[in-house]
Amino acid sequence: MEQPTVLVAPVASPIHVERAIEPSKRARELLQEAGLKVFGPDKPVTKIEEFPVIAEEYDAMVFFVASGGTSELIKTLMNNKSAILWAYHENNSLPSALSARERLIALGGWKGTIVYNSLNAAPLEIVAEAQANRLLRNLKGLRIGVIGDEEDFSKASTDAEILKMNFGVEIVCLPFDKLKQEWSRIADRMADFVVKERLVKAEVVEPSQKDLVKSAKLYLALKKIVVDEKLDAVTLDCFKFLKRTGCTPCLSFACLNDDGFNGVCEADLRAAVVTLMFRVLTGHPSWVSNLVQIDKTLGTIACAHCTAAMSLSEPGRITRVRTHFESGLSVSLDVPLMRRLATLVNLQIKPLKMTIIVGEVIDSQMGHLTICRTQAKIKPMGDVSRLLEDTGNHHVLAYGDWSATLAQVAKRSGITVVKV
Repeated sequence: MEQPTVLVAPVASPIHVERAIEPSKRARELLQEAGLKVFGPDKPVTKIEEFPVIAEEYDAMVFFVASGGTSELIKTLMNNKSAILWAYHENNSLPSALSARERLIALGGWKGTIVYNSLNAAPLEIVAEAQANRLLRNLKGLRIGVIGDEEDFSKASTDAEILKMNFGVEIVCLPFDKLKQEWSRIADRMADFVVKERLVKAEVVEPSQKDLVKSAKLYLALKKIVVDEKLDAVTLDCFKFLKRTGCTPCLSFACLNDDGFNGVCEADLRAAVVTLMFRVLTGHPSWVSNLVQIDKTLGTIACAHCTAAMSLSEPGRITRVRTHFESGLSVSLDVPLMRRLATLVNLQIKPLKMTIIVGEVIDSQMGHLTICRTQAKIKPMGDVSRLLEDTGNHHVLAYGDWSATLAQVAKRSGITVVKV
């Protein structure tokens, strides 16, 4: 993702300009250190005429209260603006910020947010606001391909319409015959090369070489369609596809995710949008998983699915190539996911709701025989019992804590947020 942009206007009283210079400089530096591209005046604004003309769209607008005695000026500058008012611990900054908000509320012109800290870090609220707005801009026009038949397209139509309206993504319907034709054109030698290159360090448990080659051919066919159709993500009904062809797309989706595209299970357009969010935010693949176990006593959950990008594996551990869990057919992956902090998101659309879980991946590749092949045990920070009431099935996992940014995305999109 390109650097989010923020317009910062430090505001000071004329009699406090000198003491306001250093805090203003520090505020800019903190935002830059947090990865934001900062615009706006270097010196504190002391009167309306010094405020810059806004000639472009920024991802966030911030009024930094550099000194006291500024509430009237802030009231004028911030009237009816969706902006953040940043106060700090010295120079009567907070009193002026609170006074300005009081005046704006009375005027009917308050549309902002107050944040406060001791200038020890960039406020998370500002960073999240800028990242969320940049993310929403970047999502517009991204293309998700659904491969199937008229029945699949009809099922996807409601989700497609709502997701386009809320996030600006384009849903492209592609007939199964197109994939079938591309698949039939892939030479064995090309698929053999993929198997040797991608699975050279993996342990193949059940699948035959024939199964591996068939799956590799599917990957190459899907990749050609993704490139030709300029798709950012692709999905299909995995179980219907398995019944038709005897082949799962598990290996194909894993390879696509490692290639910088998004292969998404089970024709789930909502999960596809979340994978696009994480791809834009992190530049890395995410993992679409089923929520399969909740342990209220230990405060843990388990997630599993039959594929994951192999680049998500923990260094020094080996990916196992297995058959598909439900069917015992074809190829799937048991990827030893990295044990570190992660964010999981479930997106529902009727009604619009986003469940956000932040927790530590504490175990993976557990080898349970009664759930899907790639497995992870996670210790959420919140109360796991809430999940039974609030969440859906597919949870998309990405490493890092992205909860504040995604909560802002949801807020901007009119989506209810449940945090666990």
